[in-house]
Amino acid sequence: MDFIERPALARVDLEKLIDGLAGVIAPANYGMIAGLANTLPFTHNFDTAEVYDVLVAAAIRSGNSVVVDLARADRKYFLGV
Repeated sequence: MDFIERPALARVDLEKLIDGLAGVIAPANYGMIAGLANTLPFTHNFDTAEVYDVLVAAAIRSGNSVVVDLARADRKYFLGV
């Protein structure tokens, strides 16, 4: 089986990504934002489970409690935690 090398995502770049998502995430576009976040394991050396940490962090930084609930519900549903 061939493996495709993917670049690591530097912590500073991850923080910028989370801040950027936090600036636009809303209940109306949550599915689209989650879809974008789910591309991280395909574009970078990034653990699939950590996608939900990114979503929760962005939701918390957004200050929107509805989005926080959506992100936490997704993490619970897909990861059981």
